[in-house]
Amino acid sequence: MNLPTFETCPCCHTLNFVRVSEEVLNTKYKTLPNLNFKKKFSCRKCKEEIGLFVNNNNKKKLVWLNEIQLEENCFDRLKKLQTRKVRLNKDKSTKNLEQRENDILEEIGRIQNKLREDKIKLKIKLKIQKRTGIVI
Repeated sequence: MNLPTFETCPCCHTLNFVRVSEEVLNTKYKTLPNLNFKKKFSCRKCKEEIGLFVNNNNKKKLVWLNEIQLEENCFDRLKKLQTRKVRLNKDKSTKNLEQRENDILEEIGRIQNKLREDKIKLKIKLKIQKRTGIVI
């Protein structure tokens, strides 16, 4: 039986009426590996796509799918850089260890800063759309 629930939109904090079934959808999000994707719906006020995720303890998490998509774009590159950094820390015999480690840390910082900027731009875009009522 699909029981209706009220969920708050993470973008505009509007209360939405959502029916959640017991089936789990196939998740394609690498940034949320421990959560099961239950439902995808649009907010009734801001019309943004929201994803409802549930972990094994039945704790719910609402996520703005546009924001998660930005994280997904950078996830593979960040993961690869993190593993290179760990490998460098384990292997102390390589030459220019400090320089290579600094290069990796700078690249990680650049990617994280770009991700932060993109999220801020996305939030500003949403606020401008909500204020003027223009759909882009």
